[in-house]
Amino acid sequence: MLEPLGGSAEGLDRAELVDSPEFRLVAVFGESLARLPVPNEVLRYSWALLRAKPPADGSARAIYRFRRATEPWALDALAFVGASEHAEAVRGARENEPAEPLLRGDELGLPPGPEIGRLLDLVEEERAAGAIRTREEALELVRRELVRGGAT
Repeated sequence: MLEPLGGSAEGLDRAELVDSPEFRLVAVFGESLARLPVPNEVLRYSWALLRAKPPADGSARAIYRFRRATEPWALDALAFVGASEHAEAVRGARENEPAEPLLRGDELGLPPGPEIGRLLDLVEEERAAGAIRTREEALELVRRELVRGGAT
């Protein structure tokens, strides 16, 4: 019955991992879900789960990268990729996430563009990993990165 719609009973074992209809749809239909008339929010959810890769390890850096790729559905994504052992680390990172960023893009003195986003993301990753804690350390990291990249 699922096959004509692009689904498979093989995903039913995953469907029990998270108690949500959206999770079940992704588990059963996978990428075929995009061809069905579902709300955009369900499609965003499905892409987060389908593109998720398990964290390399339980380090703060790996958890940050996983969360960046999957939030606000990181816990569901962990279940989907079979890495629920990292759920406590994700919960802890959520609870300890700072309310404000260390830097804003307009503080970098660079022209608008993707480089600002890359640098701000680097700052937040290093902050999540515990490598930097202050605005001054963040600015120094950006300076070093710009010199290393040749953009002084």
